[in-house]
Amino acid sequence: MRITFIGIFIVSLLSACGPSPPSNEERRSQDHLKRQEAIQQARMELDQFAQANDAKSVDFVGTFEQEDRFTASLQQKVEGQVVAFRATLLDVQRTPNGDYDAVFGYEFFSATIIRLSISSELAGEMMRSPDKFAGEALVAARIDRISRNLLKAQACSEPDCSTVSIEVDWMFRNYQASGRLIELSY
Repeated sequence: MRITFIGIFIVSLLSACGPSPPSNEERRSQDHLKRQEAIQQARMELDQFAQANDAKSVDFVGTFEQEDRFTASLQQKVEGQVVAFRATLLDVQRTPNGDYDAVFGYEFFSATIIRLSISSELAGEMMRSPDKFAGEALVAARIDRISRNLLKAQACSEPDCSTVSIEVDWMFRNYQASGRLIELSY
């Protein structure tokens, strides 16, 4: 009995002397470091994709530089250029002349929409295998036109409601861009 007590005492003493779990501050610091590493990795991945497609990286969601305060500055930077960006495929649409557009955008924080012409073969593949094109993608495209959204319409979500609200959006800049898809990578 005495040996059992001494054994339990030694095991308890050894486990009490082991490393203590990280504090809340240490955990927050580790989480912040992991997020920063993931952001850096995503930036490097986009930069490599841009370089492979002879494009310049663009962040349609983030804040543009101060010199891009006006849409005309942004138009000078991206219109007629091949750009690479991250976005989610939101829709595939057939145009009145029978061609197809892929509509890209962002699920959170932005109402920016990028409408890119695509081949009928790619449109067919997207419609046959929507899961293959789910989630965020790396997109390279030649941007022909970009303009700022100034109005935002939203339909009422209630079952018997038939109203639409229109808001002037001044808080966050968001854009409509159009062009031609060059490369798509998931």
